[in-house]
Amino acid sequence: MSVFTRPDAADVLLREASSALLVEQAAAQVAKGAAELVPVDTGTLKRSYRSTKATLDAEGLRATAYTWAKTGHLFEWGSVRQAPLAPLRRAAERLGLRTKPTPKGAA
Repeated sequence: MSVFTRPDAADVLLREASSALLVEQAAAQVAKGAAELVPVDTGTLKRSYRSTKATLDAEGLRATAYTWAKTGHLFEWGSVRQAPLAPLRRAAERLGLRTKPTPKGAA
C-alpha cells in the first residue's frame, strides 16, 4: 500500500471552513467558560467576555477569547493586592487548549 501526501496538505486543511468553525467554537467555549468563573457583582464582567472569528496567519488558524471590561486584566493577571483569578486561562485549560498570552499593544 502506498500513501501519497500533498506537500500543501496542512495548508489545505487549515483553509477548510470546517476547521475555522471548530476554532471559532473553541474560542466561544473559552469565553463562556471564563464568564462562568468570574465573581458576579453587577454582572458587567460576566457579560464582557467575547470571541473573534478565526483567521489564518503565519502561526496557523487562530481565534481569540477576550474581555472588554476595564478591569478584566486585574481579574486575569492580578495586582499587588489581588491574586490572579485567570478566568480565560483556566477556561482554556479546562478544554485542553494551549494559551498564548499576547503582550499589551501586540497584534
